[in-house]
Amino acid sequence: MIAWNEQKPDFFHRPIIDLVSQLPFIAACAVLLNDGKSPKVVVNRRTMDSICSHVSERSVEMGGLLIGSVYTLADAVDKFVIAISDHARSVEYDSTGVSLRMDTPVWDNARLKSKDGRSVIGWYHSHPNLGAFFSGTDRRTQRAFFNHPHCLGLVIDPIRSEEKWFIGQDSDELGTHQILLHQPSE
Repeated sequence: MIAWNEQKPDFFHRPIIDLVSQLPFIAACAVLLNDGKSPKVVVNRRTMDSICSHVSERSVEMGGLLIGSVYTLADAVDKFVIAISDHARSVEYDSTGVSLRMDTPVWDNARLKSKDGRSVIGWYHSHPNLGAFFSGTDRRTQRAFFNHPHCLGLVIDPIRSEEKWFIGQDSDELGTHQILLHQPSE
């Protein structure tokens, strides 16, 4: 016999005020000013610097998971802001210059960092000296594991200093105007 335990969901949308109250004034204004391009991605600069450092360590594909929260604009679940506040590095992986397989401990690492309502909201990996793009394999990975409308995929070419962001199961490319890098308040 199977016994089911009711558990609180590990993902939920938060009100936008929870995010803007944590941001510096200019960043908060940028989030709230709607240019018609939803969603927006707000990235903590320290987290982005750490991700870039990670994927620059070796000249093979490296990667991990993005951790953060999703904030809803004006009670409309189709208009949201994704805030990335941390990442979980893949420490057990098989990698070459053109492929990456991350093993399951990256999920355990992400679970440990997912506190205060934060959860895994996407993934990142590098394409060293190949350019920043989503390959067919990347698109299949996004569709299989990161297929919610708020799920992100980030590709970085650390050699060419390129990055591209993708969202949702169809791996729609986000424009640079949809990405806001901010320095967190101390």
